[in-house]
Amino acid sequence: MPVGKLLSAIVVVVAICVFVGALLIWKPEIDPVETPNARAFNSALVKKGAELAATAVYAIMQRTAERLLRPVANPCFGVRRDIA
Repeated sequence: MPVGKLLSAIVVVVAICVFVGALLIWKPEIDPVETPNARAFNSALVKKGAELAATAVYAIMQRTAERLLRPVANPCFGVRRDIA
């Protein structure tokens, strides 16, 4: 077989494999989920969840601030404080 025909055959086989692979991994769109009614949730539970979320956000912000202000050892200039 000449090199041109061999190369063309390889390209065709690769293209067919890519096409078949795409068909195998393609999945149709899932059905949309219905949004539940707001009255279906306990208001006290929602309020408690909001408080817990706010506490978690505060804790993350505080830890980040502590890391920024933590002394960092610098071999050339001794200990320094990172400044945001």
